[in-house]
Amino acid sequence: MKRLICVLLALLLCGSTVICAYGKTYTISGTDIFVDIDDSIWYVFTRDNIENNPDLDELGITTAYMQELFEENWLYLDATVFLDEGDYIELLVRKKSILTKFANLSECDSEEVEEFAERLQMDYRVYDSGYTFILVDYTDTVSMENAVYLCEFYTVVNEESYILTFQSPTPFSEDEYEHIYSIVDSVRFTLKDTDDKDSDSGSTILKSTIIGAAVGGISGLIGTAITKKKKAKEKKKTEE
Repeated sequence: MKRLICVLLALLLCGSTVICAYGKTYTISGTDIFVDIDDSIWYVFTRDNIENNPDLDELGITTAYMQELFEENWLYLDATVFLDEGDYIELLVRKKSILTKFANLSECDSEEVEEFAERLQMDYRVYDSGYTFILVDYTDTVSMENAVYLCEFYTVVNEESYILTFQSPTPFSEDEYEHIYSIVDSVRFTLKDTDDKDSDSGSTILKSTIIGAAVGGISGLIGTAITKKKKAKEKKKTEE
């Protein structure tokens, strides 16, 4: 694959296993988020670019398949970088309207941020990129056919929840975490004027609306789909 070659070249140029972070800015329609991703090594798909996209043909995935995945999982961006030996990292950007007692998590004080984070009922830490995110690391062995390692960033912007999920079939290395952080650090939002909210509004349903994203990765997207195809081919060769 052309991007695997680019990744290997990047590793040589960087002198380590870190993936160099040079990016094209993606303005994701239907959201208020912007993110920088290097599309010379990442396959990047949004709701706007999957129609007649040659990268899908290269990966052997249909437009209809991707459209269905985007719609069913309130997904707005899927980006995948393939590493050597069948490893990959996949980034999912999801958005969902929620009812909260605040419009933007970044405008909350530390006590409110902590209260929000504790509703996830998971070990977490606060990640500050200029915007406030709740960061959780965990392994999903329930919603995926095989165990997948996840690094997820949660925030609320303009009364909507945003979840950036990085998923991989293997544990993230320190260099891979640094690359993940560089992508999150590139994220910007367009903030809108919002009305002051009643401090009690939405407090009882916040958990149920945001936690829907904290049930694991999404099976069947680019990384997992390609991995399945490779395993099927290997099994077929073995049987022959």
